[in-house]
Amino acid sequence: MHTAFFETNFNGVSTFFTNAQFHGDAIHFEGAIFMNRTVTSFAGAQVWCRKDISFDLAEFHSSRTTFDSAQFHTPVATFADVQFDSRRTSFENVQFHADQTSFMRAGFDGKNTSFRGAQFLGTSLIFDEAKFLADTTSFIEAAFGSSSTSFRAASFSGLGATFRQAKFASDTTIFAFVNFETTHLCEFDDPGAWKNMVFDWDEDLSKKPDRVVPAEWPPRVSRPNDEAATST
Repeated sequence: MHTAFFETNFNGVSTFFTNAQFHGDAIHFEGAIFMNRTVTSFAGAQVWCRKDISFDLAEFHSSRTTFDSAQFHTPVATFADVQFDSRRTSFENVQFHADQTSFMRAGFDGKNTSFRGAQFLGTSLIFDEAKFLADTTSFIEAAFGSSSTSFRAASFSGLGATFRQAKFASDTTIFAFVNFETTHLCEFDDPGAWKNMVFDWDEDLSKKPDRVVPAEWPPRVSRPNDEAATST
């Protein structure tokens, strides 16, 4: 079974898929536009698809967009080229159990973007070329557990961004060619794990932007006895 909302316009006061259960072969929201005045909510939704769920090219313009505590159990979950223009966009405590999770070229604008407590599992997580333009961007306590995680050529250009206490436990995590252009700090303090991290300044620490902290690099793992907290 294939459920499709291709290029659907969601207007009105609000749209709620809160605690929805999505089953079948595939769920497609490609090109959908969410123009609700107050909230678009997929909070607590559970996705159990045999193939994929796709929001590619969708636009979120509601005052608030939330995927808080949603769970994605599907081979592919993709938000490629999505534009998040809500005042607040939140994926807090979301769980991605997907072979591939992609936010490639997604744009995050507005006041606040939060992936606090998010869990990324599976094979591949892609934030390549994503643009984090919101005033504040938070990945506090996020857990990166996919086999590979990539923020290649992403850009952070809001007021500030934080990965404080995030757990970087992927086999490889790539921050190559990232533009760190926040007005204030971009924080990587007190990570729960710091495993096989790749930055442009790995060979020459003088190339690290001053706004990327801590100044003492690489960051000190906050729980050194954690078996996943392998520092390299």
